[in-house]
Amino acid sequence: MNKTLESSDFFPTIENAILNSGVKVFRTKRDALAIGKQFGWNRAVKVARRFETVWIIGAIDFQNSYENGIAFQTLKIPMLKYEHGKQTILILRKHIVTHN
Repeated sequence: MNKTLESSDFFPTIENAILNSGVKVFRTKRDALAIGKQFGWNRAVKVARRFETVWIIGAIDFQNSYENGIAFQTLKIPMLKYEHGKQTILILRKHIVTHN
């Protein structure tokens, strides 16, 4: 993905996820992919924060999800830890405006 996401995108915001949920940020894509590889993730997303641009490990779903006729774009971010033998994943969603 070549697009840079804004830190205010998605719900909860990516910025809040970084500050409160412990989402790890990396200065380069190479660093993010090296750590992500240890957890089976091979994608990184570029995020524009207020004063810097960083990389996080994660992926935007290929297809939108629909609930009650409303389209959502989903960003999945691994928390880079295991709890009870399972990987923890943070899921952020963004409403997509669709025109009929």
